[in-house]
Amino acid sequence: MNIAIGIDIGGNHISALAINLDTKTVIENSFATNIINTKVDKDTIINKWVATINKTISTINKKDITGIGIATPGPFDYENGISLIKGLQKLDSLYNTNIKETLYNALNLPKSTSIRFVNDAFSFGIGEAWIGKAIFKNKAATFTFGTGFGSAFMKNGIPIVNSNSVPKDGFIYNTPFKGKIADEFISTRWFIKTYYEKTGNKIKGVKELADLAKDNTQVENIFKTFGKHFVEIILPYIKSFNPEVIVLGGNITSGKHLFLPTINEELKKHKIEIPVEVSYLKEKASILGACRLTDDDFYLSLKEKLYTRS
Repeated sequence: MNIAIGIDIGGNHISALAINLDTKTVIENSFATNIINTKVDKDTIINKWVATINKTISTINKKDITGIGIATPGPFDYENGISLIKGLQKLDSLYNTNIKETLYNALNLPKSTSIRFVNDAFSFGIGEAWIGKAIFKNKAATFTFGTGFGSAFMKNGIPIVNSNSVPKDGFIYNTPFKGKIADEFISTRWFIKTYYEKTGNKIKGVKELADLAKDNTQVENIFKTFGKHFVEIILPYIKSFNPEVIVLGGNITSGKHLFLPTINEELKKHKIEIPVEVSYLKEKASILGACRLTDDDFYLSLKEKLYTRS
């Protein structure tokens, strides 16, 4: 049996699962997750990561592990497995740490076991193209909404980063928009800030806000504005890249019924008939995308696209 371990590392969590690569099916009871305070010291973070990963490993035969794939936010030296996150109020204590070597040692893995890394937004796109809503599509644009705005412009299952048809490095979060950057408008903090400005009331997140929308036109309009902002930001790249499908993921999709109609309406205004889908894999999309890294042929193609500049 060929088993891959996929791991998704975020600003406040780690999740892991095991997948049978031969059948593309998740190993039963292998999913493990943990909320983590990432503002603490390095050893505390690493120990919690290891405990979570070991929960997943305990559900399988360790000898069957083909490799481990890890999706993590940047900045990060993905090819060499070194964290470069600094000054972002998350994971700062891991700055310049070789995560690959650290996990090899902590998990007591055979040296033949590969550990590979990729940007978390790219991993979402890889997962969707491999198993999810973008399967069998030559080109797909995938976006994640949550604490930040992630993007991946997928071609034949691999993120495109070095093309005039996509934003620089494939990242859209730093696109200039209304005197700021896109990330300030396509994120949970935009909803929290906008709701407070309009009502003087505080909310914890988008799900809470969505629950208020049923009898509240003001809240409905916040979600509609979000949808309009999203289309305005992505429009130039959707026109130039021309994907066959747009796939959305992330925590903000809990309010999809409130902004998806606006997204479709705005796209139609610009004569764009591309279907917009919401991921059914949800948080597992990034983990499954990370599992895909353990395929040597796929990873070589990925490295060529992501780390080679023409």
